Amino acid sequence: MNNKKQHQHWSSVILVSLLLLSPFSQAEEDNPISAIGKFASVGEVGAKQLTLTMVEAHEECLTASSDGAVIVDEANAYDTDYHDKYNICMSQYVPFKEMGAGSAGLCGGSAISWGECSASLPASASGTILSVKNSVNVTDFEGFASFQCNGGVWEYQSGGCSRAVHACEANQVVNWPVTSPLWADEAAGTPYVDKYGQFRHSPKSRCVAKMPYALSGTQIATTPTTPEMSDPTRYVMSNISPQRCFDSEWISDASAGNAECTYVAKTCAAKSYDYNGCGYTLPAAGHDTIHIAKNPSPSNSLGNVEAYCWDGEWEIKAQSCQVSCVQNFQAYSWDSDPSTRACQHSASTGSGRTTPGLSELLSNETDGMNGSVSYFCNDGKWEKNSEYCEPKGCDTLAALDWLGVDGAICHHNGVVSQSWTHNDSYSEDSENGPFVGQGSAFYRCEFGDMKNLGTTCSTFDDGSNPTLCLSKGGLAAEGMASDYCADHPDTVKNVGGIACCDENMCYEQ
Repeated sequence: MNNKKQHQHWSSVILVSLLLLSPFSQAEEDNPISAIGKFASVGEVGAKQLTLTMVEAHEECLTASSDGAVIVDEANAYDTDYHDKYNICMSQYVPFKEMGAGSAGLCGGSAISWGECSASLPASASGTILSVKNSVNVTDFEGFASFQCNGGVWEYQSGGCSRAVHACEANQVVNWPVTSPLWADEAAGTPYVDKYGQFRHSPKSRCVAKMPYALSGTQIATTPTTPEMSDPTRYVMSNISPQRCFDSEWISDASAGNAECTYVAKTCAAKSYDYNGCGYTLPAAGHDTIHIAKNPSPSNSLGNVEAYCWDGEWEIKAQSCQVSCVQNFQAYSWDSDPSTRACQHSASTGSGRTTPGLSELLSNETDGMNGSVSYFCNDGKWEKNSEYCEPKGCDTLAALDWLGVDGAICHHNGVVSQSWTHNDSYSEDSENGPFVGQGSAFYRCEFGDMKNLGTTCSTFDDGSNPTLCLSKGGLAAEGMASDYCADHPDTVKNVGGIACCDENMCYEQ
């Protein structure tokens, strides 16, 4: 027996033996579709699909499985290693070509889609069921589906397509809004009323953080980071925000806890403030603080400033100022009657300042006149409050000795505690006494002085003469009442260098 016939003989023998062991029967050979899943998983397509019938593939795999050696006895068919090689070989031809049908009823190879997913299906026998995986835009979509070849058409059996889930790459930046204080959050309707009853709402920048790499679904309680935070001193950097990675993006995850982002209000720096000429000093102060500044400059000025520190800025709520006046005055003249002398005061410069509302009185400097000007300090400027000017009056009259006719001598004593106004006239008679005469002196008060307008003086009507005393306590001259002068030396008065007395009295100058 030649080798070919020998091979065919043993092949037939082994075929019969293997048919007894193989997972398919003659009925399955007639209908290869019923053999699906015997050599490969459902939907699996071999590299040499539809090229051989099941029997042809069987004969081919006998030779391939025996590594080219002719099987001489039936025992080899039960060898486990041999059987595994045989199954692997057979799976290459799945699905098998139908016997005598050629390619009739086959589904041609084609691209097929389900949802956003797509894949390529190979040509397959009618009844073939294939499971395929998305092969188009795989970075964004993933999915599997099963199709069955039915009458030359691929029909969808089951499966699904969904968007691909991606991890969150490192260095993504997230942010979340201010949660306190209420006046700094983003909710425009959040009510907040300050100490002055004013509605406040000044939204501030959000908290910001850089995130690490994380798989989709990962939750992280993140805190603000620098330099992502533009002004970290204005925020509580330990605040947290639960963030969860979802398909390459970070989203706030309220289910993991409330986010916190606290804005730290600014303090107010010390500052100088001027208002209407008054200078005030506002000290450093904390947010939401009220300060009332008093005692403005320059000295003795009056006023105050009520300031409110709000988030680093001083807001002026009330202010007042009355500037004190420098005690400098220009020369000024004034009068009440053009026919009299004018009153005046000269310019003056002082170092002090007068409190607003108070007055300074400057007196007249013109001789013979009484007068003054009252200056009122009104917010840094002097205003004349009142003024008066009038000639001085007279209140005293000096004693006077004067000579008359025929050697007569007249005298009157001084007058005190009287009151004469300017231009008042007055006369004073001579005193009776040891003078050789009698008469009157006439006066008019002019600018504080009694001006002598004239006198009269004549001898006594009876011709008598007063006794002349030479000196106090001295010897009596001829015609003197020497006894009286000697006995009453204390009554002797010196009048114009002449000691004079009589028997009754001595006249005082």
